Formats: sequence, structure tokens, C-alpha cells
Amino acid sequence: MCNYVVLHRRLKKTYKKIAPELWWGDDLDVRFYLLKRLIEVKNKRILDVGCNIGIIIKFLDKTNFLCGIDIDLEFCKKAKDFNKNAYIVNGTMKALPFKSNFFDIVIMSNVFPGYEFYESNVDEAVNKTLTEIKRVLKRNGMLLLTTPNKESKPYRKSKKITYNQLSKYIASIGFTFEIYGWNSLFFQPLLPKILSNIEITWRILESLMNRNIGKSKYFFVIAEKR
Repeated sequence: MCNYVVLHRRLKKTYKKIAPELWWGDDLDVRFYLLKRLIEVKNKRILDVGCNIGIIIKFLDKTNFLCGIDIDLEFCKKAKDFNKNAYIVNGTMKALPFKSNFFDIVIMSNVFPGYEFYESNVDEAVNKTLTEIKRVLKRNGMLLLTTPNKESKPYRKSKKITYNQLSKYIASIGFTFEIYGWNSLFFQPLLPKILSNIEITWRILESLMNRNIGKSKYFFVIAEKR
């Protein structure tokens, strides 16, 4: 089991090697926490919605049945090259081409709202996506979702999502869920680059996930299908 510092170095090195232009840009990104939770998961069916070039899939245990979907054809081609044992689909998250009640875990990492949601009817797009995710999840299956917080200082001028909007969307689909905050402390550009190399930094961020949620840079959602 690797610690955060090792995981951070491995993932960043991978991005720099194969797609430096797609690097997340934040050395304390919430997706490191997401991945840390997932790397010990085995023998599950996992779908990454908006998988990009499949970096997260690459780090997951190969005992899992791994799938990814993305609307960008070039991303899908790279994801397939990068993940020979995964099933990668080019398609829309609003109409998932998978059986109902199939997956144990669905991942949405910083794609909510994302590429597909900058359209005239955002509510409809988000609701269709979440409804599809709920459909393909097994009973008691989990959606693990991360997204930037529009009300945090770094994203106030962005087209991201607020706590109230996020909560309303997920509740309307009938999920049982909890929303946590990630990183309400380290917003200065240089600090994450330095602090990401210190394991205690990550432990502090973990310990604060139930505090200052509305001011956190990111949200982390655990939603369960009942």
C-alpha cells in the first residue's frame, strides 16, 4: 500500500511522460484522495465516466473489471493504448451503453459539470447523467464524484458548481449521499508543490474533510444506490 507522496510522484511522472498538457495542475488535487481510496479495491466492476486518457484506470487493480467512457474520440484511443485490459467506449455520459445494475462503483472525477454540461439546459444534462449512473449501478453500488467548488476562492469566477446545486442534483435522483470538502487551506500556487511532498499534509487534508466544506477547493461525494 503506497502512501500519498509515492502515489503523487508516480501519477505526476506518468502524466509528464505521456500527456504533460493534460496534467491536473494542482499537486493537492482531490483526485489523489479519490485514487488513494480506490487502489486497494479488488474484484469489482468499475466504470470511469469521463475517463479522459485513462490515467485513473491505469492505477486501479487489474483484478477489477475496468471500463471507461469519454465523448472525446482521441482521448478514448489513448486510453485504449494505455489500458490494454480495460474496456474503453467513445460515447456520451447521458446515455451509458451498459446494462442496468451492472457496476459496483462509478467514478466521476472533476467532470461534473464538465465538457458536456456547457449547454443550454444544464439541469437536463446533469439529471440525465446522474439517472444513467444510477441505472448502471448495482443495488448498494457507489458513485464516487469529485468536482471543484464554485464558492471557493480559486473558482469563484468559473462555471463550476456550488454545494447547494450539487446536493440538489444528487438528492433529486434518489441517492443516499454524503458531501465532503477537500482542501480549505492551501490555495497559494507554490504551496501545493512543496506540501505534496510531505505525507502529513495529506493526513491534515483528510482530517478536515468534514469541516469548512463550503470553503473547500473541491467536493468529494459518496453516493449510494439503495
